[in-house]
Amino acid sequence: MRPKLITCLAVAAAIALIAGLGYQRPPAAQASGSFYASKPNHPFTLSTVDRMCFFAPSLGGSWPLRNTVHAIRGGLNESRGRGVHFGMDVPAARDHQRVYAIQSGVLWSLRPHHFKIGDRSHYYFYWHVVPDQSLREGQYIRRGQLLGRIFFNSYHVHVSEYYDPCGFINPYRPDAPLALPRNREAPSIGDLQARRGLSSAWPRLQLGNRPPRGSDPSQALSLESVHGRVDFRASILDHPTTHIPHFPEQIPQPVAAIRGWVAPPHNQRRHLGPMHVWDGARVFKLRADRSNLFHLWSWGTWRSNGCYFTDTGICGQDLVYHLGGYWGFDTRRLRNHAYQFCVAALTINNVKARRCTRFWVNNG
Repeated sequence: MRPKLITCLAVAAAIALIAGLGYQRPPAAQASGSFYASKPNHPFTLSTVDRMCFFAPSLGGSWPLRNTVHAIRGGLNESRGRGVHFGMDVPAARDHQRVYAIQSGVLWSLRPHHFKIGDRSHYYFYWHVVPDQSLREGQYIRRGQLLGRIFFNSYHVHVSEYYDPCGFINPYRPDAPLALPRNREAPSIGDLQARRGLSSAWPRLQLGNRPPRGSDPSQALSLESVHGRVDFRASILDHPTTHIPHFPEQIPQPVAAIRGWVAPPHNQRRHLGPMHVWDGARVFKLRADRSNLFHLWSWGTWRSNGCYFTDTGICGQDLVYHLGGYWGFDTRRLRNHAYQFCVAALTINNVKARRCTRFWVNNG
């Protein structure tokens, strides 16, 4: 066999071997056609986020506690040590306060400290209530009927509302009997942070009873030079001003909806790439191992109600959200230039706030 032929066959065999091992050519340089195009923003309201669940049919009714300030101590989708809060906490003016039926319906799933009233597709779920001795499983309950008393040292009744198409929904949504008409302030949006979009930016959170100790495990990026995949985040809260008897302060609440987007440098009403929306009309669904909480909240999220039961305990919470999507925003789809990252938030009464922060992309 001639040497030249042997060489050609050897090269061909090597190419075939490399192909068999899954070798791929390096990706070509990014073409201008792959960059994000500017698109107009669509309206951002409770209706556009989730009309079906924010405006689910009302069961009618009245508040479960009488002669109290209509306020909440804990809201839907708050951070809790083992997951998220799936209802609202109505604060009591005193311990062992009487609890009354919000609406009429059949009583079922009767337990020593909780029970349900309504049908299987739409009902209220009452917690931390010692049922009155007259209550029986399957009994028809009238609106305003005495249900029992708040459990010792709880100082609140937890109310969840279940609606079959949505699961657990926000019981103080508009047009519901537990709506909060005096909650008219705008939400607060904290300073924008940028972190490298590596796995360290999404640690498994330990939602304890105090602000997290130590330092954030992810690498901070200067807003003057972000690059690669970026985890944009900010603290976002609703701050009701209603005073609650017995409690020293009103804990800030989760907002009803959040939207985050990258905008051109001089037009906040347009977006480049995906717009990421968080829907608070229904309870945030978790996997069985709770591990996807870290895709909703970032380092810095905490909640404590210690001051409700002691004179020295910490009371409050902070919710720091990931705003650039499940694994961050890919700035490699943007040209090296100045942009804005914008965040809009809605309260449960459709009061909106928006905050945009300038940043610069530098991908080399």
